[in-house]
Amino acid sequence: MKIYNVMQYGAKGDGKTNDAFSIQHAIDDCAKNGGGQVVFAPQITVQGNADRAVLESVLDDAQQRFELWYEQMMRRKARTAY
Repeated sequence: MKIYNVMQYGAKGDGKTNDAFSIQHAIDDCAKNGGGQVVFAPQITVQGNADRAVLESVLDDAQQRFELWYEQMMRRKARTAY
C-alpha cells in the first residue's frame, strides 16, 4: 500500500500554518493513484548517539505537537460542521 505523508506535500504541522492545501493534495494524489494511506505523522529525526532520556524527550515533544494539532483540527471541524 502506498503511503502519502502530508509533510511531503508541504504541510508544516506547526500549529500556525494552514496545511489544508497540502492535506488535500495528498488526499487527491492518493485517490488519483488508486488508493493508499494518507498519514499525518510528524517527522522525527535523531542524529548522533542519543541516550534514552534524549529519545524520551523527543517523543514527548512529538506527542505534545500532535495533541496540539489534533485539538486545532477538532476546533476547525466544529466550526465547519453546520
